[in-house]
Amino acid sequence: MDLRPELPLASPLRPTAPARGLRPAWQRGSERLSGWLGRHVDVKAWLPAILALALSAFVGTSVWQTRQARQTHDLAADFSVESRELAMRLQERMTAYRQILRGTRSLWTVQGVLSREEWWRHVAHLMLQSDFPGVRGLGFMPMVAREFQERHVNRMQRYGYPGYQLQAVSAEGSLAPVSRLAPETPANLDLTGTDLAAIPALRDAMRASAEMGATRLSAPALLRNGTAERPHVLMMQAVFEPGNAPDRGAPFGWVFALFDTADLISATLGTLPPNLRLRVQASNAGGAPATIFDSHPAGLPLRGDRSPLKTTAPLSIDGQTWLLIFEGFPRAYTHLSPLSGELLAILVICGLFGLSVVLATVSRQGALRLRRLSAELEASNQRYLFLATHDALTRVANRALFHERLADALSRSARHGRCFGLIYIDLDHFKQANDRFGHEVGDLLLVESTARIQALLRGSDLLARRGGDEFVVLLDELASADDAGVVAARICGELARPFMLQGHEVRISGSLGVAVYPQDGGDADALVAVADRRMYVVKRGGRNAWLASDA
Repeated sequence: MDLRPELPLASPLRPTAPARGLRPAWQRGSERLSGWLGRHVDVKAWLPAILALALSAFVGTSVWQTRQARQTHDLAADFSVESRELAMRLQERMTAYRQILRGTRSLWTVQGVLSREEWWRHVAHLMLQSDFPGVRGLGFMPMVAREFQERHVNRMQRYGYPGYQLQAVSAEGSLAPVSRLAPETPANLDLTGTDLAAIPALRDAMRASAEMGATRLSAPALLRNGTAERPHVLMMQAVFEPGNAPDRGAPFGWVFALFDTADLISATLGTLPPNLRLRVQASNAGGAPATIFDSHPAGLPLRGDRSPLKTTAPLSIDGQTWLLIFEGFPRAYTHLSPLSGELLAILVICGLFGLSVVLATVSRQGALRLRRLSAELEASNQRYLFLATHDALTRVANRALFHERLADALSRSARHGRCFGLIYIDLDHFKQANDRFGHEVGDLLLVESTARIQALLRGSDLLARRGGDEFVVLLDELASADDAGVVAARICGELARPFMLQGHEVRISGSLGVAVYPQDGGDADALVAVADRRMYVVKRGGRNAWLASDA
């Protein structure tokens, strides 16, 4: 066996002057350092220390990387919460308009036709521009058969619109022209008379609202707003003749809220921070997504090599789904380079325990803050829904909720052949007590009166305030028609007992009118009218009594 070292194929060149530069000097320095350590340092004795330092460096680096990942996660969670807050704000605004449309539908159902001045008063009372910025207008469009176009135009001219004419009429089917749209800005007046049934996206929403008897939101459609056409959406509610339902015939019109999508989102969410971009996408008539709002059309300015956080929030509103896409750089968003980790790892090693406690506390506080925000959002939503359907003073149902429950009772009783009752209540001498003892005592008197009435009712019954000192009770599923009179007698007796309010003895009574379905009427308007008429008979007959028949 040849044990001679393997020789190179060619002899190496002799080092030249440039080759004696940096690399040979580094090699000579390493050799000298190794020789010095070998003579003065016991490497085996220092081995545990070296391993400990290596382990500390490893732990420090791991802790730093964990902190970096947790910071990114917390920022993403904060960004997601901020995005959900904005989406919830938009959802609450649309819920408010849904309640406004239901109340407006009831007005058209009861009154039938509103003049120009009556419609103006109704919209002015809602204070849309101050309380709900972002809506272009609140309007009504009747269903007009094609053969009755001329009669419709003549009727609108008699109702206060002398220059009213139909425009953009659909080629087939019935018409749905804009006959009321307030406030009457120049842009809204230009839209008056336009047949919205000619626009497929709006026609589909009309059909869905009529079939379901509920509010529907349309897909985006281009409508005139001044000199330009801009994307708009309509939230609409079909209006039926009194006593009719979606399964009993076509509606005679629709009430609607008209929104310029960009104005609606801007007014609802306010001025977005410069580091946050919001895009809203909605399905158009063809089903493809279309961007209806973009706070930064040119995109966010990038920050070096950092990418923005991104989250999406789907928002379902009355048959339409909007996708809210949020992109942004949180204010605390930093990018930690790997080079800085070696230096900061020393600080992490020195204060490993303290840093662990701080990170655990930060993480726990972040989780608690997320839970608290979620609870506050849920509580705010519940409060808003309650105030939308209940009287703010007495906390009983308001007029809108009463009519909704009354419609349910009519449908259920007609289907099962059962009876139910209405009791119309007017508090006698309430104005005198209010003037004598003051409004604060008057408010307490209303609250105490509703509490006494509520104590006499079943859980399935409903007490509602119709306004002022007038209330109405819905007695659901009575065993016999006489049961309504028994409840009325008890209420009459409770209201006649004196009230002790802030040291004052206040005496009032109640005048009650009773109506029972089906013998006193087959629809909501008839029953309320009978109960109201009998209540006034009691009023004229001396008060403090109840009446359940016209005999």
